[in-house]
Amino acid sequence: MPALETARSRPADSHRVAAICDAALELLQDVGYDRLTVDAVAARAHASKATLYRHWPQGKAQLVVAALKARSTPPVVCTDTGSLRSDLLALLGTVAASLTREDLGLMAGLLLAMRSDEELAAAVRKQILEDKENLAERLIARAEARGEQVRPDAAALLHELLPALLFTHPLLHGALIDEQYIKHVVDDVLLPVLTYRAAGAK
Repeated sequence: MPALETARSRPADSHRVAAICDAALELLQDVGYDRLTVDAVAARAHASKATLYRHWPQGKAQLVVAALKARSTPPVVCTDTGSLRSDLLALLGTVAASLTREDLGLMAGLLLAMRSDEELAAAVRKQILEDKENLAERLIARAEARGEQVRPDAAALLHELLPALLFTHPLLHGALIDEQYIKHVVDDVLLPVLTYRAAGAK
């Protein structure tokens, strides 16, 4: 019987985790990362602190990063469209379609907090940025497998450029990313940078 009760409890536990993540994001938006506490998240989610620390034993940095990842649904898929250019257009289009002004506000606050909180910065780099790095590596590896010529450090460059191009533009200009901007980024920035050395090689 205990095993059966555990199995039945899993959906409820999943819902509880989702409620905690929602509460963490609400507080992050309302009060900012510095003033967010595990106690406040637990109170808003109507959960115990023991529940939070069971899922996120490292504390609020781990919790906030997990909440941000849970918000990023559906996950970005590195679709094979037949060429590096069309892959990049599809990737940026998928990201842009899921990006909201609320997301940008959360990311801006998080980036500011990362400057003074090394624990948060380490958690973000480990759990979020590494995912994007793997995505860039898969996309570039597939282009090479097709026989497309890219520079040796193309994956690392793509990993560095994508967040800057996708988040800095709307934060500075106050407008979400549109199709025209995506084509500009791919044709005038990413493709020339990712392929220029290969194009000039003998």
